[in-house]
Amino acid sequence: ILASHRRGGVSIWNYETQERVMTLKNLAPTDMMRSVKFIARKRWFMAGDFHGWIHVHSFAMNDEVTKFKGHDGAVISLVVHPSDPLVVSSSVDRHIKLWNWKAGWRCVRKLKAHLNNVEKVLFNPWDSNCLASVGNDNMLKIWKISSPLPVTILDCDEHQLTVDYFHPGGDRQYIVTGSVSGKARIWDVKTNTCIRHISGLQTGRCVGVVRPDCPLLVMILQGNVTSLYNFDTDCYENSIDFKLGDVLNFAYAEGVKSVVIGFFGGIAMMKIN
Repeated sequence: ILASHRRGGVSIWNYETQERVMTLKNLAPTDMMRSVKFIARKRWFMAGDFHGWIHVHSFAMNDEVTKFKGHDGAVISLVVHPSDPLVVSSSVDRHIKLWNWKAGWRCVRKLKAHLNNVEKVLFNPWDSNCLASVGNDNMLKIWKISSPLPVTILDCDEHQLTVDYFHPGGDRQYIVTGSVSGKARIWDVKTNTCIRHISGLQTGRCVGVVRPDCPLLVMILQGNVTSLYNFDTDCYENSIDFKLGDVLNFAYAEGVKSVVIGFFGGIAMMKIN
């Protein structure tokens, strides 16, 4: 598990032994790290800091690969293309940028994406030429990485913090978004319509996907109680209060079939049967 810290540090944890295996305390000593991501096939990780710098390190050799000025403000989100040598970053400067590490980390695409912070970007797991983004301008946008213009724009009515694809079965492909006020919306990708609203969640980062090919979502209820939500049954399951404060992010650990949840106060894991 790769985790970032408020004072510019990054740590890597072995989730099977629950031991810290690497710590870099001075990656950006004066900056908060807003986003981190593994580039597993290169045995690298990258981190985006508060002033727009992107740091790339080898976790095998524990040394710096490169660092470069990516944005004019904090880097909020990072995502790695599943097959091509591409990294996508988003920022408070309202832009999304695509970087090619085989071309010396050259910026190969710059998108003026939103009217305010671009809070999250991610690739469509079934079409790696598409990515989704949400921002503080209330919009969900779908992009082709070959085009400077979005192919779809959907109004979510309020500031959005999270976006994830999921595929609950059959030929259904959905996107779930989460708002700053604690509302989740589920969108049908094929019809570009909102098919379900879920209210009463914790304000902030309130929803995540267990894994793309599963009908389960992770919901953060009032009081920062973590619960699994079954899209097919419209019911909550297995609610747990980890008592670790506000949620920052979600991930799925395939090796142990568990959801990993990053809180302000620590890291928690939920086993998925």
